[in-house]
Amino acid sequence: MACLRAGPCDERGLTIMVTITYRPVVLLCLLACTILVPCVFVRAEPPAAAPILCLETGNHLGPIYGLAVDANGKYVVTSGEDKTVRVWQIRGDFSDPPSEDQGDAAKLVPVGVLRPPIGDGLEGRLAVVAISPDGATVACSGQTGFQWDASFSVYIFDRATGRMIHRLTGFNNTVNNLHFSPDGKYLAFGGTFGIHAYRTSDWALVGADDTGGEYCIASAFAPQTAGGPIRIATTGCDGFVRLCSVTSNGLAVVAKKKAPGGSAAGLAFSPDGSRLLVGYDDAVRVDVLSGTDLSTMLTPSTAGLRQVSLFNVCWSKDGKYIFAGPAWTDGHNNLRRWNVSSDDYADLDTGAHRVTNVVTLPHGGIAYVTDPAAIGVWCEDRKYVLSSAAPDLRHAQDELRLGASPGSVSFGYNNAGDDPASFSLAARAVTLGSAPDSFSPAVTSAPGLDIQNWKASNSRPTLNGQPLKIGDGQPAHAVAIAPDHQSLVIGAGALCCFGADGKLKWAAETPMAVWAVNVTADGKLAVAALGDGTIRWYRMSDGKELLALFPDADKKQWIAWTPSGYYDCSAGSDHLLGFHFNNGKDQAADFVPVSKFRDQLNRPDIVAKILMTLDEAQAVKQADAGAGHPYRPLAIVDR
Repeated sequence: MACLRAGPCDERGLTIMVTITYRPVVLLCLLACTILVPCVFVRAEPPAAAPILCLETGNHLGPIYGLAVDANGKYVVTSGEDKTVRVWQIRGDFSDPPSEDQGDAAKLVPVGVLRPPIGDGLEGRLAVVAISPDGATVACSGQTGFQWDASFSVYIFDRATGRMIHRLTGFNNTVNNLHFSPDGKYLAFGGTFGIHAYRTSDWALVGADDTGGEYCIASAFAPQTAGGPIRIATTGCDGFVRLCSVTSNGLAVVAKKKAPGGSAAGLAFSPDGSRLLVGYDDAVRVDVLSGTDLSTMLTPSTAGLRQVSLFNVCWSKDGKYIFAGPAWTDGHNNLRRWNVSSDDYADLDTGAHRVTNVVTLPHGGIAYVTDPAAIGVWCEDRKYVLSSAAPDLRHAQDELRLGASPGSVSFGYNNAGDDPASFSLAARAVTLGSAPDSFSPAVTSAPGLDIQNWKASNSRPTLNGQPLKIGDGQPAHAVAIAPDHQSLVIGAGALCCFGADGKLKWAAETPMAVWAVNVTADGKLAVAALGDGTIRWYRMSDGKELLALFPDADKKQWIAWTPSGYYDCSAGSDHLLGFHFNNGKDQAADFVPVSKFRDQLNRPDIVAKILMTLDEAQAVKQADAGAGHPYRPLAIVDR
């Protein structure tokens, strides 16, 4: 468990503005909040009405963390770092092979996107999602509402219409777990405030438990038996597992016991409610406890696992198997499956994708989500995977190379640079295959500049033995030294530029973590590859973003755009980008593709000039002059 506290501005006006408590995987990947950003004073104002540029590919971009399924096994909902909730419909039976013409996608069909209000940086990133048993209502939360309320919110949506029907707010920290009761009468969620239960008929608080004195890490409702009470299990930072009853009169603790294996961080009841599966945040261990008195019944073997935690847990529909992840062994990411009667186990390979959540499917099998974005199903030893449309730019430092002309860059569509390709802004094309030898990798070492701990180390990167201030808890993934050796850029939760003396020059907020960086030969531009699959160009003088490129994972489509939304793209690819319009705190946002404004924004001439002028306004002026008409500043895009 890690806790980040707000601090005052330093002499450069830089600080961490929020307090976030999260288990490590979410701390490192979802809420990349420990970055040095300009000091922001929270004001009680509505979300910004100005349009926000967003990618829209039909799937998540970046890590997915939230996952839930309705009681009938018809709808799956997911949420993640890209600030959207996505609704999927299960069609058919996963025990049947996928159709030859559509493959895995035929089983899980996208049917909706729920859009809460979002803001700059972290605001709007979603950690948890829940769906009511009847599939009608969806709740989500994460880094939600702090930017304008100085407190966090839970958003409630009507699944069918996408309309926000309620907002619960005033929480002093992010919500870490979120569930509807089996009868749909209650919504419970936890955080530093303990566990709260709300009545879904009028969204009134019916009970809370903060007897743990600290953060509620996880929770899980027990299946309801005829005439039996509604029960919920919780874990806390004090190391205890609690079993509580929930009624219209409140929430009461009925059993309490120390978790036998350490910091319990994942919970799942067996289908009959008689057993409780516990996963851990700080140990490669799972335990099966009694669902009534919390006594230990089974501790399955974790032989061969090298992961430091197993906190995502669930049962099979028939109660014969338990699952836990992320389980890393023999160089692979896995889910481990145990037979609870024999303790036999098998490791289910999830490839290059790290499991971030897992749930039981009512009709058989389990569903899981991953980082980077993928949704998977295991059913009768058959795996189905629906992956993101974004390239996987993780561990791509060696493959992010730059050509001589502005906007020429090489990358790989898959992790660590596999499936290489290059993009030329001048040629307006993606070319598959390895880049020419003339393309230059980043310079990562130079005389007098000893940079250490920049390859996903748990330690803070250092320059000549002095720590660089990129933010506590955020590993660095990449470094590039400018040609004059007087500055360098570090890729982490943000893009940070330092002088040769180790002093921070600027920190550019990025939509997701930076996995690779480079600097152009003239030293004027920093180029970064991000976790959302984009490659972005930043002005080295001040960190101003100038251009973004998204090469679709289909290896055909691409779109490049400026901060104002001027774009160039391959034929028919302007559906990949659009504007998010907030509608206040209590309403769902709208999304409008840039294609609606094609006449105004489709400006390849502007895009072609921006990396040469290093200024969007100048690029517009030169492009307008070249087109033979007066300079026309962009009017505010309006729906």
